[in-house]
Amino acid sequence: MNKRIVLLGAPGSGKGTQGRRLAEQFNMPHLSTGHMLRSMTPTNSQEAELQRHVLSGGFAPDPWIIDCVLDHLSRLKSDPGFILDGFPRTLPQAECLDRWLIEQDLGPCVAVWLDVSASVRLQRLRERRARENRPDDDADSLARRCELDEHQRQPILDHYDRDGRLHQIDGSGTAPLVTEQIVEALSS
Repeated sequence: MNKRIVLLGAPGSGKGTQGRRLAEQFNMPHLSTGHMLRSMTPTNSQEAELQRHVLSGGFAPDPWIIDCVLDHLSRLKSDPGFILDGFPRTLPQAECLDRWLIEQDLGPCVAVWLDVSASVRLQRLRERRARENRPDDDADSLARRCELDEHQRQPILDHYDRDGRLHQIDGSGTAPLVTEQIVEALSS
């Protein structure tokens, strides 16, 4: 099984849930860019502006998020395995990750697309908003993130599908069932 996994999906598709579950099952680090950005303590005006942008429903600009994610990945100590959730979100991000993996002699990553209907995602997002009270889960921010995701998704899926690195999973089931499907797909 490939130990470098990127979880792809629209907001509310279950990337965070599956990232945590897979990290525990495979004893691998899980990097959630959304969590990282929400918990950031800005140290300068540029970082404060970035955090405001992200909390209002935007995605972090490619150069900033690429540097941040690659910096985190380069600090993994002994095992080069990882699970990324929320990265890549754009084709340039996916291409940079691929180049970095080649430069580090780690081999390619695989992508798992959690395919979930809009109605199921909306219900999950409502439940998450009530449970977690995340600042980026207000209706306007969610609508903006979903729209951005819709426009950026297909090139990334095509990128990973071209050479057989994309696994499409029906992410609408229970968390344990979806995890089981992911593990099965990654093992085949």
